[in-house]
Amino acid sequence: MGPSLSLWLYKLRARISEADAPDPGTRPEGPLLWLHCPEGPEADAMLELMRLARAARPELGVLLTRPADAAPRALPRDASDRVTQLALPPDGPASARGLLEHWRPNLGFFCSAALPPALISEAGRRGVPLGLYADAPPEEGLPEVALRARLAQALMRRFDRVFLNGEKCAGPFRRLGVPPHRMELTGPLSEGPHALPCNEAEREILAGSLAGRPSWLAMEITTAETPIVLAAQAEAARKAHRLLLILVPDDPARGPALAADLRAEGWRVALRSDNEDPADDTQVYIADLEGERGLWFRIAPISFLGQTYGRGTPPDPFEPAALGSAILHGPSTGAQTHRFDQLARGAAARRVENARSLGAALTELLSPEKAAAMAHAAWDVTSRGAEATDHVVGWILDTLDAAEAA
Repeated sequence: MGPSLSLWLYKLRARISEADAPDPGTRPEGPLLWLHCPEGPEADAMLELMRLARAARPELGVLLTRPADAAPRALPRDASDRVTQLALPPDGPASARGLLEHWRPNLGFFCSAALPPALISEAGRRGVPLGLYADAPPEEGLPEVALRARLAQALMRRFDRVFLNGEKCAGPFRRLGVPPHRMELTGPLSEGPHALPCNEAEREILAGSLAGRPSWLAMEITTAETPIVLAAQAEAARKAHRLLLILVPDDPARGPALAADLRAEGWRVALRSDNEDPADDTQVYIADLEGERGLWFRIAPISFLGQTYGRGTPPDPFEPAALGSAILHGPSTGAQTHRFDQLARGAAARRVENARSLGAALTELLSPEKAAAMAHAAWDVTSRGAEATDHVVGWILDTLDAAEAA
């Protein structure tokens, strides 16, 4: 059974279960970039492609499609206008024709984690330029297990350019007949910018007042995590007597009550919401004002990320990593697991199981050389992929220009 027959059989099966598509919305005027976003880290990389393309071409409209069972994505603030998000209906010939007739995209870009065959086939038939980012063999993103290999062979003919994460991806695409001139080995794509803003004047004042004093940050700490953090502070302060803990509670409204509780326990505390600055003998500085993560990640050479003991939503570890802070965290990393894993593989983050191991890791990283090495590794992980992303965006813009000039 040849690849064309396999694709025909897939379309026949899809037509049987295909439902009418909902009202898709209004197409923006002008050129339209179509990105199909799966869930997971690939979606972050696709959003970064969108952000950079929009920065270069502000008039560019964007259609972000996603699998029907996936939630809408949170969009970058600087690239959210002229963007439509759409959950795809069941993949089949009629819905593919309806979507493409309505939106008339000038270019489509996919990743190998999510490949709707009928839609890709119809886009190729209509002459829509198509690009693909692949970090896995294409069969892994296709439905219909029995037809995967032959479907992939037929679909790969539709792509004008295939960008490969690594050499391990190249073999399967070669075996599927993708010509070498259509494949590029780029490496991983960037998952987006993570350098949070801060008030630079405020940063200089705080950095000056803390100069020469060891400090560390505990970010978004829950009530249950507070004793763990305080125990680690007490342990590490045995070897660094002037050690300052900058504690950011998960709920800023808890700041005053937390300060009162810690003072009652004998801790020397300063509270930011009361306009108190850390004195020379302050042990815990409670930073309970909103919107200051960028400030504290810049100030602290070591960051422990909260909501990682038990349930919660941990902060994005790429935020401190991009700002030169070594990262410690508990065992529960939730939706950020893939990013914590990336940092761990790069020797840029360390998991600590309890208060004792947190105190031991903190004591070790109070050595400036060790904290600096870990922070540099973290920055290296977050900056990886920027060149590859710029290259893919260049191809997207060049292809759009060529399509408009034709």
